[in-house]
Amino acid sequence: MSSQKSGKNPTLPPTSKRIADARKKGNVAKSNDLTSAIVFCATVLALFFFVPWIGQTILSWFEQRILYAAEHDQIIRTSYSWIDAMLFIGKVTMPVVVIAFFSALIAGYIQIGPLLTFRPLELNFERINFVSGLKRLISLDLWFDLSKSLLKIICSVWIVSLVLSRYIEEASRLSTASIALSMRWIERTAFHILIGVMLFYLVTGVGDYFWQKYRHRHRLKMTHEEIKREHREMEGDPHHRAHRQRLHRELSQHQMITSVKDADCIIVNPDHVSVAIRYDKENMHAPIVMASGYRLTAKLIKDVARQYDVPIYLDVPLARALVDTTPGEAIPEALYEAVAVVLQFVYGMNDKFSDTIDQS
Repeated sequence: MSSQKSGKNPTLPPTSKRIADARKKGNVAKSNDLTSAIVFCATVLALFFFVPWIGQTILSWFEQRILYAAEHDQIIRTSYSWIDAMLFIGKVTMPVVVIAFFSALIAGYIQIGPLLTFRPLELNFERINFVSGLKRLISLDLWFDLSKSLLKIICSVWIVSLVLSRYIEEASRLSTASIALSMRWIERTAFHILIGVMLFYLVTGVGDYFWQKYRHRHRLKMTHEEIKREHREMEGDPHHRAHRQRLHRELSQHQMITSVKDADCIIVNPDHVSVAIRYDKENMHAPIVMASGYRLTAKLIKDVARQYDVPIYLDVPLARALVDTTPGEAIPEALYEAVAVVLQFVYGMNDKFSDTIDQS
């Protein structure tokens, strides 16, 4: 909800949920200037690297075309030249295009990480709304971006003029110089111009990226009411939460009743602690705790035990030592002997077993 709807200006930092929801919608901090700078630098470096190969390829192509034109009639030469020219352009430009494409992907990955969403491509009538479009035209962000682009153009022109001013005296002497010397001058001057422009674009791109991050977090700021509403949504409706808690208690009590009635004995405190123990010599390496609890839970365990004729054994220290064991886990090894004594006593009472537990 916007600040106008909430009645207050958003002043609090966005929560992690707010940032994650915005990221799912494709609303992330990204600098187009930094992406353009990285693509520009990669393209320029690729051109410098592939210039010898491109020059050699162009010369070979012209040699082949001249030989081909001498051997075929005009119609064949014309139809063939169109197809061959397109294939040649693709062959020459393909390495640079591929490098530029992957540099754009890398630039995006550096800024926003792994993210694949089609939400920005969905149809949004707000984007074609005349009033909203007019507001964007007069927004401060748009004029700031236009001013930034104009400043970049002015600085680029200044860098070019600065480099040319260093070599202007040499340029005046090129009229009497050889073609090779003139080409070296052009190559050196172009190299320095491109290096200066590349560094300028990289610096401004990095600065714009941090500015975009600041603007992004500023746009996601929240009010106190929005944070409270988000917490309520995450926690759920209080009535539904109470209902889930009640169902959880009922399920836990049902599982406890089922486990207590299968126990071999109940070790009690006697009033505040109850622990249900079970041991199966063939399937268990040690006795396990079926259920445990304090006060009301302890009373419920004893009531279920009496209902199903499960023996109740009074041992205050042992009950206190066992009550914190998680139901379903084996008893601590240090208590093997103490529990064995209890089980032997219970088995003796029931006249079931005489020696069923390993004292070791």
